[in-house]
Amino acid sequence: MDKNLTIALVVVAGMLGLLLLLNILCCFRWLCRRRAALRAAEEEERAQLLPEESPLPRLEEVKVGTLAALEGCFSTDGLLGPPGPARPRWDTDVVIVDPNPDVLISRKYSRYCLYAGLGIAGTWICRSKEITIDDVQVFCGPRGRTAEGRSWMIVHAVYSKFDHSSKEEGIKAVLQTMSEVLSSEEFAEYVNEEMQRFLGPGHVPTIFLEPPLSARTVLPWFRQIRHFAKCLASQPGVEERGILPLINAPVNVCCGYEVLRAAALEGVRDAVRERSQDAPLQDARGL
Repeated sequence: MDKNLTIALVVVAGMLGLLLLLNILCCFRWLCRRRAALRAAEEEERAQLLPEESPLPRLEEVKVGTLAALEGCFSTDGLLGPPGPARPRWDTDVVIVDPNPDVLISRKYSRYCLYAGLGIAGTWICRSKEITIDDVQVFCGPRGRTAEGRSWMIVHAVYSKFDHSSKEEGIKAVLQTMSEVLSSEEFAEYVNEEMQRFLGPGHVPTIFLEPPLSARTVLPWFRQIRHFAKCLASQPGVEERGILPLINAPVNVCCGYEVLRAAALEGVRDAVRERSQDAPLQDARGL
């Protein structure tokens, strides 16, 4: 081979290698900046949740006995269980309370992670045993059993006008209504009856509840979940029996992320603090 051609090929190969190295360095630099930006955004959200001079009391300063019955109801789990592969990872039988509004406008289940993980994506939606409680449509969805032997069933509970409330006042009213319906005697009777029919009398599963958050509103998710948690924790009976006190099963409110769980716990603190402030007034009126 001609010596000049060999030199030219070596030079070209060297330049290509150099360009490849520069591209790799640029990509690495971009990834580092992206990671730093994500961390900064998360820290900013945490700062908004817990400002330096927040008027909210610290956890240990609010009735710890009351909080103990409530804070354990909120977790970083998703509806499929702890973070991990997109498949069921429960250690118990479960009843999933699904507020996804897509089931009211679609004929088949979407590729949403819950439906895909349960293997029902693309199957027909059947509104079995449908009832309506204060504009919230409640009906039974599919049920089945995991490879590990865990039984599961879905109860859809969807506010029919959910995505039409884009303003802050509207979405807060929706979240208030949802919390009242989910904590109501009528909803509890519906779920308790379906649990017994599917799992058998005396069998106690865990209720997995996803907060009904909307992306079509000016209110950020962490503020939505804080308000929803406050509404749930303000319902009668939660001090003794936890969230959704009339349902005969433990409840796991699946926040999905630590920052959302932190916001939910702040909502619980809001409710407990307000209840603590109202108690002396009620006692005074009774005198």
